[in-house]
Amino acid sequence: MNAFLSLIRDAGGDERTRICVGLDPEIARLPVCVRGSNPAERVMSFSTDVAAATAQFALAFQTKLAIWQAVGAEEQLAKLIAYIQGQLGRPVILDANYGDVPAISAEYAKAAFDRFDASAVTLNVYHGRDSLVPWLKRGPEKGLFVVCHTSNDMASDFQDLQVNPVGNGGHLPLFVHLAHQVLQLRSDDSATIGFVMDEAFPMHITSLRPQAGDWWWQPSEIPLLIGYSSGQLEELVGRASFYPFLLSCSRGIIHASEESDFAQAAANAAEGLRNRVNMVLENKEGCRVG
Repeated sequence: MNAFLSLIRDAGGDERTRICVGLDPEIARLPVCVRGSNPAERVMSFSTDVAAATAQFALAFQTKLAIWQAVGAEEQLAKLIAYIQGQLGRPVILDANYGDVPAISAEYAKAAFDRFDASAVTLNVYHGRDSLVPWLKRGPEKGLFVVCHTSNDMASDFQDLQVNPVGNGGHLPLFVHLAHQVLQLRSDDSATIGFVMDEAFPMHITSLRPQAGDWWWQPSEIPLLIGYSSGQLEELVGRASFYPFLLSCSRGIIHASEESDFAQAAANAAEGLRNRVNMVLENKEGCRVG
């Protein structure tokens, strides 16, 4: 089985967690006690402490590249990723939404996987499926989360646009057509393909499932990265449970406190979210058995 897919499917082994902690700190919300003489050092110090405190409750971590670039902290980000993956034993998803023509995509792949050494990355495929080819060549140790459906106010302008790809009168939302087209690029030797989804429309997760004739893939093979802030978990987790999914939460965990206890508060928030997700999953499994 694909190495990255196996990692997500294992769901943390005995620790059983689906939580992905987003290390995207807001400078204005950093506690005054956080060490550092400049914003880059303070973001690094804060994120290191939060990662160490929450790792026991997290399956993975996610970092938005723009947050770190905005304060000139690319070097610190590379060190943070090395620390999390080397010392804490958790994969890091570089949330960059890269997307370009194939030749430039190859350079972005070098940045994500060689310079930052991330385990996975988020991508945008508006340039077409061939823009994924350089990423897929990085092999089964890496994961690619393609942006599929988001929660911003005008996401439906394009993502929900109805298309008729086969000309038979049947229509699909564009985000579903995108997902099914991208999955055709998979191979045993390629990087794992997954999708970025949102919490705002849980029903869209079900819409991704194979259509008639799509015998060549199953939800259990497709990891989802689902952004989560504070919505209802029951329907979201219930629909996501058919996939090896990650529930990504940032500010609700890392900024649970803006005082000196920020790391412990983040750990408590991560543990609480993990327990709530596991309770939903256990109840769902109980219903299946019953």
